[in-house]
Amino acid sequence: MRARRPKSNPPSTAPKRGRRCAPRPLHVQQLAAGIVAGSLGLDKGHIGHVCDALTSSGLNLTEWTAKTLLTALNQDMKTRGWDWPNRIDNPAAFLGSRLRLLAQRPAGALRGGTAAGLDQRVVQPAPFTPVTPLVITPAQQAVIAAAQAEIRTQLRDRRQRFADRPQRPHEQPVAAPLVLIAASGNCAVCGAAGGQKRPFLPAHRAHVCAHCWESEAPA
Repeated sequence: MRARRPKSNPPSTAPKRGRRCAPRPLHVQQLAAGIVAGSLGLDKGHIGHVCDALTSSGLNLTEWTAKTLLTALNQDMKTRGWDWPNRIDNPAAFLGSRLRLLAQRPAGALRGGTAAGLDQRVVQPAPFTPVTPLVITPAQQAVIAAAQAEIRTQLRDRRQRFADRPQRPHEQPVAAPLVLIAASGNCAVCGAAGGQKRPFLPAHRAHVCAHCWESEAPA
């Protein structure tokens, strides 16, 4: 008998790779992590099973947060008279059964709003209330006319009183040469240097030399 040829490609002993799945949405991963961290007994097993339970729950996950989901779960079980179990053997199955009892959106959520777009609500204008015109009686018109006449009389009298009052003469500005002389300290009369400052005189002519001071002094 002829010997058989050995097989050129022996069977591989390497473990087969599992199928690669598309990564789960980030929002779902964050929801799953928040629910596991804020509850008891859901941390057993892979976090991906919790993500799958959220995805298959039928909830609008874009409007839920981990905090609102946990609050809704606790409130729902309290309403039904249930308690959160101390031990959960299958976290994904337990969570999925509880999530399917909740509403699709959290209480008070806006209809039509999503995490990716603004809420498309139609803003209704405020109802228009017609304004009733004010009706003035003849007696009220007479009172208003008398008050207006009194005001006009008072204004006219005040203008006449101010018109009869003499106007204050405007203060004449100091001539520029006098200002320069006062700044230099020269005599304001003759312009000689070294004028003595007389503090009781106006500032622009406070410096007067001794000669001018003696000559201008009364005899």
